[in-house]
Amino acid sequence: MSSTDLMEGRGLRPARVARALLRSTSARGDAPARALVAWDRLAGTGTGETWDGIAERLVFGPPRGISVDVFDTVLSRRVVGDESIFWITGTALAADGSWAGTAADFVDARRDAARARPNGTLEQIYAERPLAGRCRSGAGPRAEAATERQLALPVEGSQEALRRLRDAGHHLVFVSDMHLSRPQLLACLVGVGLEVVADDLVISSEVQASKWDGTLFPLLRAGGSPVDWHIGNDLWSDVAMAERAGVRAMPLKVAEPTDLEALMAGPAGSVGAAIAGAARVARWSDGPSDAVASALRETGADVAGQCLTAFLLWIRDECRSAEINQVVFLARDGELPFRMALAMPADHWDGLELQYLQGSRRLWSVAAAAVIGVEEWLRAGTAESSSFVRQDQHLIPWGSLLARVTLTSDDLGCHPALADLPPTEPLPPSHDGAWRALLADEEVQAQISSRAAEQYDNLRQYLLDGGVRAGRMAVVDVGWRGQLAWHISTVLRAITGDAPVHLHFGGVNVAPEASQVDIRRFALDDSVVPAPFADVISCVETFTASGHARAHSLERDPDGAVRLVLDRSSPAMDTVERRVLWEGAIRVARTMPSRARLERWGLVDDSLAERVRRVLSEFWLTPSPVHALAAAHLAAEIDDAGDGIHIIASPYRLRERADASRTWRQGSLRLTSPGVRYPLGVLLALRSALRRVAGRLSARRHRGT
Repeated sequence: MSSTDLMEGRGLRPARVARALLRSTSARGDAPARALVAWDRLAGTGTGETWDGIAERLVFGPPRGISVDVFDTVLSRRVVGDESIFWITGTALAADGSWAGTAADFVDARRDAARARPNGTLEQIYAERPLAGRCRSGAGPRAEAATERQLALPVEGSQEALRRLRDAGHHLVFVSDMHLSRPQLLACLVGVGLEVVADDLVISSEVQASKWDGTLFPLLRAGGSPVDWHIGNDLWSDVAMAERAGVRAMPLKVAEPTDLEALMAGPAGSVGAAIAGAARVARWSDGPSDAVASALRETGADVAGQCLTAFLLWIRDECRSAEINQVVFLARDGELPFRMALAMPADHWDGLELQYLQGSRRLWSVAAAAVIGVEEWLRAGTAESSSFVRQDQHLIPWGSLLARVTLTSDDLGCHPALADLPPTEPLPPSHDGAWRALLADEEVQAQISSRAAEQYDNLRQYLLDGGVRAGRMAVVDVGWRGQLAWHISTVLRAITGDAPVHLHFGGVNVAPEASQVDIRRFALDDSVVPAPFADVISCVETFTASGHARAHSLERDPDGAVRLVLDRSSPAMDTVERRVLWEGAIRVARTMPSRARLERWGLVDDSLAERVRRVLSEFWLTPSPVHALAAAHLAAEIDDAGDGIHIIASPYRLRERADASRTWRQGSLRLTSPGVRYPLGVLLALRSALRRVAGRLSARRHRGT
């Protein structure tokens, strides 16, 4: 066992022995080094590491020379992607007349110039032909260095960890494969509070040796204070190349963009680069924590935070283009977007009034029946198994199903087949006929009509007292079928005289009634483009399901004031884990640059919806262990009354039935041990394929008849 293994408290496990062998052979050429990188990538080497953990392991050892990578190790940027830096630089140069072309032209030229002068300084790169003839002399290097300074920020925990290492007697050398000059890079480091002197900075463009090709580490080993350890994020240049030169590498990938952040960043010029940069900061802003909290924070930032921030930017622009200044976030799925909107820099919402409107599906639906007419309301609500009256009717408690139509067990005297059903048990499928007969009963419909009229009057008073005023407004919700939007639009039009615009994250299996409403969908609309996967609703509502108390009903006080009656008996969604995930998402919004800064950088909101679909698809269909672990500590609601709660993901067991229910199959498979995961995955895939074939055959027979 090596002294390093003893210091790190590690034993001779087979995986560690295998990596040690790969490390020992990495000096023999590129092929062994690539094998080491492949191993480290598969094992997730450095992924869960933190600056605090590295300092703890090194601070008590004998004084050593330690080299430290700069970018994505101690220094990060507010955007993701090198070409985003070029775009911001090109925008600044074009604005002051120093560049004869567009920002997009500059990105192409800057990329070509770097290829023509690899490992060159900024001055040398800007002297290359693609840039020299079109960029004013000297302006380019100054503008790009200024861009780097304004984008730079320290990686969480790096300042304190480096101070501890220095105080323990270690000699630190900052190294970077970089085109910035020594003064330019020092300005970035010192500007964010990192302690570094010029003599402790080695830049590839100055010494004409780089980490990437393995020529820099031998120079560090041969220096006056030989380097024994190297801390960095890149598995090739900071790990394999260091190990090849006999320098012990300590991988640290906390500030490296994740796959989902790279997806969101997109092409140069997109505001997605700033969203991804904000997500990267949100992931590590809390410092070290346990594995579950870290997984929840990362998932909250990379999935909920990125996707909902993109949604909010779309909402802002839609309201401005429609000249709407009243934006209402609808409870309860609108709570997280609302809190994120409040956390964003204020200038994103200049001229817009943001409001959170608490309520529930049941309150809106029943009140709408008074305006629509009960017969038409029931027809729409029972048209399909997924319609608002029948949805999950054999899964939720019978009492909750009755409450959807304002009824209780006491109203069923003339329907004895239903009167004796236990309120806490679901409606048996054998009683479907009796259930349909109940809803067709004219006396029952009259009773529903009377109660709906009372609820409409109360809801109208509650909304007016709460600040809802005449004029057009935007109603923000997650969306989907559009039947709730139909109810809301009907009620608000009757109260304010103007139908609202509904801004939905998406729509799936859209109901016919949605055509009567002005619904605009951001990322998902299967009536236009097929959804990227079948259970996209569960995916999004995994994050937006609120732990806020549900509005149960409305009550009118003796003085005429109307108040919500909140149901506090179902706390299943209000958990510490959900709050941690939400805080990760809210931090993304809080870390976003201001609208003025984004405009100055020239970043635009194009194609955000497409990248959101890609992020959701990657997350849901090929989840990482981190994402699956986070979801395993959350829950999903299947009922508008909160009586039906399902787990989202949990491991499959060997003796468990193959069709055992999981909201998220792929996440559950990721949590399952490999010995069960692989055969079960094959079985589930075959079963799904057979069901698709059976569905096509059934459709053909139906068309034939």
